[in-house]
Amino acid sequence: MALSRNYLPDGYVFKVYGWTLKYITKLGLSPRECYKIVPRDILHFFVMIYYMGYCKLPAKKDYWCNGDDIRGDHPVCTAFGMTCKKFSFLWRNVYLMEPIPDADDDASDDEGELWYDEEAQTNFVVRSDSAEDDFHFDQKARSIIDLTNQRNKIICINPDHAMTIDEQMTRMQGRSAETYRMDNKPIPQGYKSFSIVDRASKFL
Repeated sequence: MALSRNYLPDGYVFKVYGWTLKYITKLGLSPRECYKIVPRDILHFFVMIYYMGYCKLPAKKDYWCNGDDIRGDHPVCTAFGMTCKKFSFLWRNVYLMEPIPDADDDASDDEGELWYDEEAQTNFVVRSDSAEDDFHFDQKARSIIDLTNQRNKIICINPDHAMTIDEQMTRMQGRSAETYRMDNKPIPQGYKSFSIVDRASKFL
């Protein structure tokens, strides 16, 4: 929770809370389809995303199952009355930018220019950023990306004298000439990179 507080200050949490409420209102969901949410739920949602990143289970619902020798207990997921259905509701509706209020019924906040990635052989949509006069596929997540970059600069401005370097694998099952295969590893195939960890701040 302390790490989340550092990367998600109260001001940003309240912004996401307001954007999420506007987005839910724009969808026109019936009261039976909605859950009552407060700003604390937004922070708790991001804490759970962090937690699920390093404590991985086959399915999201497994975090709410009774503890056993395999799945274990996960009190961080059940705190503050968070249920699996409420988490799924937030998963679908948390919004990280100001929704477009005057969009037509057939329009979408994802509308933009359709591009085609020849190497991946897939289509993707990019939206125009009028401030920079450029296209950005990450427009919806831009606010949290910028905030994370700012916090990274604050935390690791003066690295400690003791640092650790090690190789790591990023899972990749597709076709690429840049992937490596290392048997008997937790991630046997993927992109190989090197990571440096600061001892004092635990910054990766």
